[in-house]
Amino acid sequence: MAYDPAFVIRDGVLREYSKSSPLIQRKNSSNVVVIPEGVTVIGSRAFFFNIDIKEVVIPRGVTAIEDFAFFNCRSLERVNLPESLEAIGESAFGRCERLESIVIPASVERIGSGAFSENKRLCLSLADPIESRFVLIDDVLYSKDVKRLLHCPSDKSYCMIPEGVEEIAGGAFSGCEDLKTLRLPDSIRKLGASSFDSCESLQSINLPPGLESIGESCFADCLSLRSIVVPGKVSLIEEYTFSDCENLGSVTIPQGVVTIGSCAFEQCAELRSVMIPPSVQTIEVGAFSGTGLEAVQVPGSCDVYTDAFPEKCIVTRYADAPVPLSLESLREGLRAEGRCQYCGGGFKGMIRRICSSCGTPKDY
Repeated sequence: MAYDPAFVIRDGVLREYSKSSPLIQRKNSSNVVVIPEGVTVIGSRAFFFNIDIKEVVIPRGVTAIEDFAFFNCRSLERVNLPESLEAIGESAFGRCERLESIVIPASVERIGSGAFSENKRLCLSLADPIESRFVLIDDVLYSKDVKRLLHCPSDKSYCMIPEGVEEIAGGAFSGCEDLKTLRLPDSIRKLGASSFDSCESLQSINLPPGLESIGESCFADCLSLRSIVVPGKVSLIEEYTFSDCENLGSVTIPQGVVTIGSCAFEQCAELRSVMIPPSVQTIEVGAFSGTGLEAVQVPGSCDVYTDAFPEKCIVTRYADAPVPLSLESLREGLRAEGRCQYCGGGFKGMIRRICSSCGTPKDY
């Protein structure tokens, strides 16, 4: 094939591809990209956000497709995976919304998190189910030992996960907009990052008692989720775990959680009360920003970062355990102490007293 400056190739790695290539072959008005012989790796983001290509021909000899290589190639309809391929990176084919089928060769040893996420039309198949390191059960992709769930088709409205599965991989259910309820088996120990991100119809899901780890953004943008009980073995609620769950009104945080990460419950507008257990040592930036919280009690030694709670949320500290108090009784106590009854801040100004924290004039 003639030299094409649109392909940036170094040491066998295709680093970048420009859609303006003069050698794009046009077949029936479809943009077809033929990757040159000699390429062994399609590099990270090589075709990232290329909205024009419709078909990619990958030569034999390519062993790896790296992270985000074809991410958001939303016109991509056809791609072949050669028998030499060994690894498919994280989100490599994420958001390729017109991609209808991919055949996974038996040579593939590793599939990264969210490799095929948010593709409603996509149907996966195995070139050699016997020799493959993966297995398909009801169109859901698992590791061969069925201990790791890797990918659920985005058009699924129901999924039965077998007992014995220990991990839901990152991005596995991302964008499953029709999924309304899900039961996780007791064997589950880990939920990967963004594993249920943007499951907009998901109303309920059980988190089994043996669960130990919930990845960042795990349930972000689950707009219909109404309640969640975090299991006792979880010690870290990571950043953005439940962000933008706008109907999440009930959250149970167990004794044992040590850190609540940045923006973990950001913009959960229906969340109006939460109990922070004595084990919590750190509440990071924006953890509960944008919620409906008006008052909250935190452990006396807890490190509360800037803007962890809404501006007018009254934050008080307890010594051993939270004490049930009504919002009005909290405000009465703050007024008695000469503090802002809306946020607990102090006042400044000689004539017109203004809260130094929330800017509210003193009105009592």
